[in-house]
Amino acid sequence: MKSFPGVGVAFRLAPAVVVFAVAGAVAIVAVVENVVDWNVAISIVFIGGLSLAFALGAARNHREQLVVIGLLLALVVLFVAAGVQEATTSFLGEGIAMMLAIGFLPLAMLLSIPLYRAGDTYRGAPADRSHRLLLTAASIPWMGGAFGYFFLQQYLRATRSLYSPKDLFIRSLFDIWPTVLILIIGAGFVYGVHRMTGADPT
Repeated sequence: MKSFPGVGVAFRLAPAVVVFAVAGAVAIVAVVENVVDWNVAISIVFIGGLSLAFALGAARNHREQLVVIGLLLALVVLFVAAGVQEATTSFLGEGIAMMLAIGFLPLAMLLSIPLYRAGDTYRGAPADRSHRLLLTAASIPWMGGAFGYFFLQQYLRATRSLYSPKDLFIRSLFDIWPTVLILIIGAGFVYGVHRMTGADPT
């Protein structure tokens, strides 16, 4: 009896989906209910993200890699939620803190490389891992930064602007370019990861 197409993939994705759903929901509630402020949230994002680099290096199989990806996605949710909360409660900053955090992304990613290598050394024995999942994990922080920037800018324009809908749309087009720049830098980083780690058919 043949299984339905995609059942195996769905089964492997299940742990990441569960981790993302639970951790993401907790992150949003924590920020909205002011359980954590911006400083605490951003500390969790970067320290947690760096520690996950070690976990990704130590992952032995696809499922463990997917769990790391789920946690990275949850950190992106916390990052964006905290950025919006900071922008709506800080009349002086208006998202400047989040912009500085996005600017810290390149340094954080460079710091994550030695931690990934350390995790790889800790794992020691060869493992059944996916190169594509590794590149997915490397791209998530950059996509999160780009999405966070664009979403925050649109949110601020929609809630604090006296422009007409047409003017808002025209002005929002200019927000595309910093987002594209973040994605281009991220693509370069992911390509570098691809070259350093070597292609894998799995």
